[in-house]
Amino acid sequence: MDAQARTGAHRTTVRRYLQRGTCLAVAGRLGVQLAKAGPPSHRAQRGSGTDLEAQDLARAQKKCAAEGRLIVFIDESGLSERPTRVRTWAPKGCTPIIQYHFNWKHVSAIAGLTRTNFVFRLHDGAIKSAQIIEFLKALRAQLRRKMMIVWDGAAQHKSRVVREYLGSTDGAIQMALLPGYAPDLNPVEYLWAWLKRHALANFCPNNLAELKHTARCKLESGQKRKSIIAACWKQAELW
Repeated sequence: MDAQARTGAHRTTVRRYLQRGTCLAVAGRLGVQLAKAGPPSHRAQRGSGTDLEAQDLARAQKKCAAEGRLIVFIDESGLSERPTRVRTWAPKGCTPIIQYHFNWKHVSAIAGLTRTNFVFRLHDGAIKSAQIIEFLKALRAQLRRKMMIVWDGAAQHKSRVVREYLGSTDGAIQMALLPGYAPDLNPVEYLWAWLKRHALANFCPNNLAELKHTARCKLESGQKRKSIIAACWKQAELW
């Protein structure tokens, strides 16, 4: 926090000042302020099935523990050249402006999240059955454990070739589907939220290659931060 000091910043003091809003007061004296945020959106509330979901999870955990099986949540998402715009700092009286091209090409991402780590792959174009199988093979080679994969009921997850591959593993990979009404039960959803709204917030790539490279670097950085992985599980309210 102090660029001229030769010693490291005192994290406890810094955190205390941030909590008190001191940084906002200092920013005001420097002529910098946060851009105004729009009205808050209403987050969807879970239905009355939460207790049932908890019971199902408890049974799945018990079964997987007895079989020495690792639970892995999997999800896909798309990353666009169009930036995710979020609240940011700007000189006082000046509206923050970000410039981007109107070439909204996409990179597809897939990730598998365990309690302690996650594995990901980036692909040009859509993720179909072939990419799903390639990812499952990579996941199996890296984790070297029997797995229970948990994902939504997307068509590519239930395709014939994916089911045939799962059958060829002799039970090493078993599959469970999330209920269609509760995508927020998947902790990988919150990994994508962190990537788009924090790691890549307001990022304007010059081309698809730059987007893919930067996303890969951010995800690799996230793999080393256990707090991010823990936050994904906490947001999903599964543990």
